[in-house]
Amino acid sequence: MKNQRIRRMKYMEEFRCIGGTCTDSCCIGWDVDIDDDTFKKYMTMKDSPIYDRLKKDVVINKDCFDEKIDYGRMVLKPAMRCPFLREDNLCDIQKIHGEDALSKVCNSYPRVVNLVDGVFELSATMSCPEVARIVLLKNGSLEIEEIEGDVSRPIITGQVDTASPKIKEHPAKYFNELRKFSVDLIRNKNYTLLERFFILGKVQYELIPFYRGKKVDEIPKILSRELRKISEKRNFKFLNSISGSYRDQLKFFFKHTKILDNDSQVESQGFGEYLTSAKRGLRIADLKFTKKEINFYGNLKRENLDKFFNDNEQIFENFLVNFMFKGMYPFSEKGDPYAGYTMLAIRLFFIRMLLVGMSADGKDLNKELAVNLIQSFSKTLDHHKTFMDNLLQYLIDSGNDDLEYLIKLF
Repeated sequence: MKNQRIRRMKYMEEFRCIGGTCTDSCCIGWDVDIDDDTFKKYMTMKDSPIYDRLKKDVVINKDCFDEKIDYGRMVLKPAMRCPFLREDNLCDIQKIHGEDALSKVCNSYPRVVNLVDGVFELSATMSCPEVARIVLLKNGSLEIEEIEGDVSRPIITGQVDTASPKIKEHPAKYFNELRKFSVDLIRNKNYTLLERFFILGKVQYELIPFYRGKKVDEIPKILSRELRKISEKRNFKFLNSISGSYRDQLKFFFKHTKILDNDSQVESQGFGEYLTSAKRGLRIADLKFTKKEINFYGNLKRENLDKFFNDNEQIFENFLVNFMFKGMYPFSEKGDPYAGYTMLAIRLFFIRMLLVGMSADGKDLNKELAVNLIQSFSKTLDHHKTFMDNLLQYLIDSGNDDLEYLIKLF
């Protein structure tokens, strides 16, 4: 596709796959999908020196949901390793036949392409170690730019046409305004990062009646009003009344990470080691927390996490902004804008809890650990087949997606 309008995260101009030197290969740890065109091409490459391997290790995917993405799949080796990944962690298919011979998924990863009002939006997922390093260690706020360029063989992850009559009563009609408000707020350094995040939650929560009552044309006016309040710092009274609950934090963390015990998708990733370390450090045997255990955790949080988080807000700001752009926030969870905020809060909560627990297990809280944890978390849980969807459903069914409860988790 020539001369396409592209809106992208500026860091994409410096991203390059580092191949065999990568610390967490994208060819290990998850399914490798093959689109129908690539599958059919592989089955006809009889002159290829790897044709017999292609016939044996590339099979039709019985659980296919989109032929243009996962018509087929690789038969993985032990440790969920792609059969075409060499000992030097380079790809045999690419080595012999070039990058154009890769499937759409392999060719595009870790890039994410969305389509907004006819403009291709380009960013990358944090599950790639090199992306995580580039993005999270940026000294300043992430920038977004518009260019003209080519988008070849794109897999469109999400798309919206805000002028479509089909969404005239849906909040997606104001997708651009909602996302810009959210991104700008998270980058507003007149507040601490958690204050920005709580203000965002308050706005999202107060917009629910307008989302669900088909009063979406009120959204721009409400956002303008909230922007004035933010610029005039008229949210401090609300922020000063916030207090977390150590008991709720421990209970939520242990209850929902217990589901991941003996999960092969978790155990095959380095994330399993981080999770084990955090649980070991917090010294919790079950969900019946004693006052001693709660006080132990509270001291850890204040002395270790709070200082590290406050001193390194830029890392976590960049994590949030990248997720918002990549995930078409706030419509990142089945089109429900408040659910988008809920699950972004849950992601940030888990990352913070893991850092607390690992600090108790003797790990030094530093930038390298934070980057490695966020990358591993993204690769494991954001790509998990069921975890995030099931957790969102639990929160909705239990009523724990309420803003008052979510704030207690911080």
